[in-house]
Amino acid sequence: MTFTLANILIFLVSFTNVFLGVLLLTHGERRWKDSFLALFIFCISLWGISIAMMTVIPGIIWPRLAFWFISISFVFFNFFLQNYFKEKGLVISKVIYGLSALGIFFWAVSLGDSIMSDIGALEDSVYFVGVSLGFGKWYNSLLLYYLTNFLYDVYLMFSAYRKVDTKAKSQIRLFFIGISFFAALGLITNLVLPRLGIFSFNNLGPVFSLVMTSFMVYAVLRWKLFSIKVIATEIAVFLLWISFLFFTFSSISDQFWSKIIVPIAAIPLGIYIISSTINDVKRETQEKEKEIRHRKEVEKLARELEVANKKQEDLLHIMNHDVKKPLSRDIGILASILDGSYGPLSPQMKELVEEGLKLTRADTQKIIDFLNDANLKTGEVKYDSVPFDLRRVVESAVQGMKKELMDANVQLKIEVESDNTYLVKGDEDKFSSHVLGNLLKNLTTYARGKSAVLSLTDGNGKILLKLKDTGIGITSDDMKNLFTKGGKGAKAVEINKESTGEGLYDAKMTAEAHNGKIWVESEGDGKGSAFFVELPVK
Repeated sequence: MTFTLANILIFLVSFTNVFLGVLLLTHGERRWKDSFLALFIFCISLWGISIAMMTVIPGIIWPRLAFWFISISFVFFNFFLQNYFKEKGLVISKVIYGLSALGIFFWAVSLGDSIMSDIGALEDSVYFVGVSLGFGKWYNSLLLYYLTNFLYDVYLMFSAYRKVDTKAKSQIRLFFIGISFFAALGLITNLVLPRLGIFSFNNLGPVFSLVMTSFMVYAVLRWKLFSIKVIATEIAVFLLWISFLFFTFSSISDQFWSKIIVPIAAIPLGIYIISSTINDVKRETQEKEKEIRHRKEVEKLARELEVANKKQEDLLHIMNHDVKKPLSRDIGILASILDGSYGPLSPQMKELVEEGLKLTRADTQKIIDFLNDANLKTGEVKYDSVPFDLRRVVESAVQGMKKELMDANVQLKIEVESDNTYLVKGDEDKFSSHVLGNLLKNLTTYARGKSAVLSLTDGNGKILLKLKDTGIGITSDDMKNLFTKGGKGAKAVEINKESTGEGLYDAKMTAEAHNGKIWVESEGDGKGSAFFVELPVK
């Protein structure tokens, strides 16, 4: 028994092919097509082992077994193609059944003298590795069958290629490359050339069969959830074990440690390497799945947000054009009636129109506050950035609210040095309406019949506006919600049931847009409150 480098290489390739076949069965879809392809690969592996054994233990049995395995391998490959194309909804010609039947016939006669004989007296014979080989009466027919079967398989793949989807096209390309490579090297070097008495290239076919099986297995597994890293590690460890196996039973070394200890130590080492790789891949897969789920959730939320934004835009459009404008028109009409443009009013009618005008203005202001808040959130509000005297703006805002303050019986005192200029930079109109306007309107609601002091002070590059009242006060719980969207205190809701809670939020957004801040202090319920607005000096 002699092992050469060539037949050791064939053994390694054959065992690797076996491993690929097992891999296909364990990682594939476990359908009939995968099973037939795995059987085809197993037969190719045994064909290679039979060829390698010709030089290890010379005898006629090995070339006969080689033909036996290669004949049935074509049958399994035909069954594979038949099931594969059936899955794709393609009609298969009955020619493939005839070729499969011929393959079974040649498989049945391969172990006899009909294909290969050891009778050296035959006229048509060759001498190879100590055995006189005679070519039987069916040998030439067998060659013709192999060539016909190969060409028909290529024809089937070419016909199907034009009718299947992109994924199947890629698979068929890989099948074609693999089977063509095997036919070019395997069939020619191991069937045609030996017929001519040339055995020098007999080992190439089994060695390069690994290329064919690799392409085919990859074609089947490529679109499934499997890890190249794990499979590559498994193949590497498998080859390591096979190498140690040959090393152990060869005559390279007679030392105990190299024949027994090293192979035994290689087993747990290989298991550890594979298990470590699998654990790494599991962690990577879990992270990828988590990332994919997160991305899908984000995409879903983005779509929902886009729909919500569109609905909000539609609502704002309706409120601005179909609600605000008619209310503004009604204010104009009621004001004209009240000032006598349509004739004198009786005291009862005058009181009724005044009440209607007051309510309409209140409703209009709610719409304006809501629209302003929406514009602030979307960043659509544009602020001027010009210097203005905050003292003058305060006095003007108080003057504009004079009637409302008088109606609410609020005693407001302004403490501002008349000869001092409180210069800040920003949008005068928006600061007046959104900040001062909201603070003064709150006085008329929550400090009715009370007193308040509005003061301005400057220092350390800041200007501080303070509005302190003796009104209803603010509890610590309510204070947390004051400057939030829709934030309303419990006591405030009792007094003003129509409050939207948008006013102080609007004031906060405007103050921050001027690089300032706003806050409130209160000792509690019934003890008044103090609002502060701090702005940088220009």
